[in-house]
Amino acid sequence: MEYTLQYLLTDSSGREIESGQAKAVIDDDQVSIKPRAGQAISISFRDIDAITPGDYLLELSIRPDTKLALSKLGSNFDPFYRNLVANRNQTILRDLLMYETLRKGDFKAKVEFSSNDGLNLEQTPCELRLYETALVILPDNGDLIRIPYSLISSIITEDYSLFIETESSEKLHLTKMGTQYDPFTRDLHAALDNLDLNAQALLKKLAPNQGPLILRKAASLLKDGLAAKKADLDQLSPGLWPEMEKQLEIAGIKSEYDFLLPFTLQDQVAVGLKRGLMGDLTGEYIWFLMPLCGLKEFNGIPVGNAVAIEAASGEGGGKATYFFRITGRNEYRDLKSLQNLQPLVDQFIKDINRCMLLINFRREPIYVTEEQLNEPRFEKYRYAVNKIPSLQLLRERFIGRIFHHSTGQWSDDVLDLLSFNMKANDDNQKWTKN
Repeated sequence: MEYTLQYLLTDSSGREIESGQAKAVIDDDQVSIKPRAGQAISISFRDIDAITPGDYLLELSIRPDTKLALSKLGSNFDPFYRNLVANRNQTILRDLLMYETLRKGDFKAKVEFSSNDGLNLEQTPCELRLYETALVILPDNGDLIRIPYSLISSIITEDYSLFIETESSEKLHLTKMGTQYDPFTRDLHAALDNLDLNAQALLKKLAPNQGPLILRKAASLLKDGLAAKKADLDQLSPGLWPEMEKQLEIAGIKSEYDFLLPFTLQDQVAVGLKRGLMGDLTGEYIWFLMPLCGLKEFNGIPVGNAVAIEAASGEGGGKATYFFRITGRNEYRDLKSLQNLQPLVDQFIKDINRCMLLINFRREPIYVTEEQLNEPRFEKYRYAVNKIPSLQLLRERFIGRIFHHSTGQWSDDVLDLLSFNMKANDDNQKWTKN
């Protein structure tokens, strides 16, 4: 459908580039502006950072530094706005969900949302969708919100309202659901129960000698991508952690784990299990997360201020190990003890875990450069990079990645990276192989 409107294109300083009357066409992955006189403008939804409604005017913020104001839509303003937001959200969903299966959708509600990241919505009409591992909120006006089920800490039902809170203190209030309230509540609980039961079934295979109550508690720590620390699993049962280590052996990354272990705070080492992005077609894979905190020296240099992360399936083994700074390099040198480092380690492990869940365990969004985000093969990550603060943090803290070509090469490169990290002064410096 074509919409008649006025457009105004401006640069970063607010100076007009061009304006006039035009036709606008919304397609699956772009909006096109066709001026009555002049060259058409094609804008990918991935290039739109924000859509801001005003008094019968829409302002589109377009990467890298352009704004497009659309007005004079008349009675078509609301339909055009809804279609524009809906089609952009569909593009973002494809980018973020990575083939995830939709369980139930098309639930209508009003949403209030608040988070520590500054994303807030007030009584906004929305669509709710229940995917295999996450609840997705598609507001009529505003950016979509994806909440992995494994991050939901509480659900309270009250007077046909739903109050949902996450581990990172995000608060979601759903109202005005009408006859859809009961079906949605039932299906949401069913999705969470399914996640719990899958985690318990998997743990039963990994640790067959553990009782059902222990497995239920362990499943709450390990469901769908959550990483559980050794100290927490040991507290439940001393037999759980050896079973996790056995899975690292099966996945082919135990030797890397063993090499890094002497550098770590061993009780803080964490392991997680994640279903593959294509469900039964890709099975489960395991990942480890290891804080390296200066407990051992290499060539006289204490190795520290780093977290190593690696994921692998049982069928191909790990391909690369990723390293991140725990804190600023000069700040780390000023720390007087490991006790002062502990809260920073705890928080950063949570940040890494949350980020990996939000980007469905893709590693590319972490290491691609700003320049590469403009390339067609990486543009699908723009939204995640611009909108997920924990991903921005990991990109800032990223030190480098080390590929697995041979055991000797991998260990030499790890030591070189860790030594580089302790010597460098500039937090922006990244490790590259000589």
